[in-house]
Amino acid sequence: MNWTVEVILGLISLVPYIMGCVIAAKNFKRHREAYALLLMLGWIITTSYVFFGVLAVLLLTLELYAVTTWIFIIFGFFIILLVDAISRESIDPVKIGLWCVVVGMCIIWTSDPNMVQQVILPNREISIAYAETVQSLSGIAQFGIFFLWLYYAAKINKHAPRSMKSASRLLLLGAALVAVGIPAMIFLALDAIPGGSFLFGGVGTLLVAMAFAKNANLAYVLPARVLRLTVINANSGNRIFSHTWRAGNRMADEDLFSGALQGISLIVNESVGRGHVREIRMDEGIMLLHTIEGTSIACILVATNSTRTLRISLSRFGEQFAREYGRFFANTTNITPFQAASNLISIYFPFAE
Repeated sequence: MNWTVEVILGLISLVPYIMGCVIAAKNFKRHREAYALLLMLGWIITTSYVFFGVLAVLLLTLELYAVTTWIFIIFGFFIILLVDAISRESIDPVKIGLWCVVVGMCIIWTSDPNMVQQVILPNREISIAYAETVQSLSGIAQFGIFFLWLYYAAKINKHAPRSMKSASRLLLLGAALVAVGIPAMIFLALDAIPGGSFLFGGVGTLLVAMAFAKNANLAYVLPARVLRLTVINANSGNRIFSHTWRAGNRMADEDLFSGALQGISLIVNESVGRGHVREIRMDEGIMLLHTIEGTSIACILVATNSTRTLRISLSRFGEQFAREYGRFFANTTNITPFQAASNLISIYFPFAE
């Protein structure tokens, strides 16, 4: 067997990779969300990629090393699905289309029997690597995926509220170790320590899993930015509670806003006759409305766009608001009792800044 520094460091790196998989699996067990499933499966696949790559070098099996190409292709699809799950409501066909081009290139590569070959490393140990042309193209594909993840990690860290900053910075550090550390080890002649890139990837993977385990709300920071939450009496139009996030400070006057919503609701009810308004779309945002069952109290959330998470959060906020303050609904001219509802904001909208 080909016991080398690269193999030994690769086997050591499997420890943080496996730890990351375990943490991601526990996170999925707790939350059962799409992002958590994609994170868990993606981390299992990348761990398999490292395992088979190290095993191929240990056994000096070219065919086994070629299999890692397809493992990474699958990993790339999962990363694209993951970043879309935490940044938008639907899958981006552009990213998928570009990655399908990479798949086509891989089909061409694997048809070449000389795609992989044995090489002598700077420390004079034997390893396996792609042929020079393939190495360059596969490097571009790998680092494209790595930097895609780093880009979205940076966006999450930028928009995360202060209460989530420690988790978002941990996420960004993990993404940076993968996206910057691995290229540095390979292209800046630092791979004189063969297998060092495995360690960077393992630690980065572990930190990302730890970040989501520390605060699962990181997954909900990007899909939509919430601006303002208002609770009104739909009959009188008066506002009984309001909360404005930092991003919503430039919005219109609150009382004018509440009155306008009441008017819109009345017009739609009269003209359509199909119940309460649920959404009002604007050029650069959306209003989500939730009417508390059996009352004239309505909760209105203004955000940049509508997501399943926001709809669920608004509904749960309304239900809890009714449980805690329903006894005051008979007299909404006195809004003082409702101001304590500020405590509910961090519970139902913890991802908002």
